[in-house]
Amino acid sequence: MFSTAEHRNKKVWNEQEKAIIRGDTILEDGRSSDIVILCMTWAKLRILGPQGVGKSTFINKLVGRNEMKAVDDRRACTTNIQHTIMNNPRNPDQRLVIVDTPSFDLVHDDNMETLRQFSVWLAPCYIAGAKIGGVIYLQDVSAGFRYWIAHRNLEIYQKLCGPDSFHSWILGTTKWDRIEPSAGRLREERLSNDYWKYMIDRGSLTYRFENTRRSAWNMVDKILDGV
Repeated sequence: MFSTAEHRNKKVWNEQEKAIIRGDTILEDGRSSDIVILCMTWAKLRILGPQGVGKSTFINKLVGRNEMKAVDDRRACTTNIQHTIMNNPRNPDQRLVIVDTPSFDLVHDDNMETLRQFSVWLAPCYIAGAKIGGVIYLQDVSAGFRYWIAHRNLEIYQKLCGPDSFHSWILGTTKWDRIEPSAGRLREERLSNDYWKYMIDRGSLTYRFENTRRSAWNMVDKILDGV
């Protein structure tokens, strides 16, 4: 006989199976000991600078190999959810599942496909009992952008992750090699004091990704501290 939880999980998976289409990615062998870390960004209305924020590059530096497809910066690369699995260096009995997510398109307001992919990917994790350890939320500090997009994007991520989840968020800035340090610091301060203030006030922390493995692990280590 199924327990109540098993019945609920079976129902969740049956519902999500109906939404799966060819090309979708799911975590087929999820475990209750898994720690899932989501790497996210927003799609921005570009004024100057590259569009790709560097999620795939961040993950490749983190794992020490080219797991995620990263192309030139003239267009965003990630259009489908991708993930890679590595051992947790703090606990050999645990795995870290690092997820590269598509950006929400806040220019054209067409997010239903991205939301569907999230739902399909997360369902097996929920069923397996995997823990969502945290979110690494990346912003290209070198690119100009319209800040009103950040507020709309925040509302979407609150619905996905819950309004009380910001204590497990890392707000990371990327592409520091493409901007003068003084200009980068000004943008970083504006993000922290204005557009990220709501999240920071609720426990989110800011870090810089400096295109090194150590700076990537600094963010992940902080998430693991709270798991």
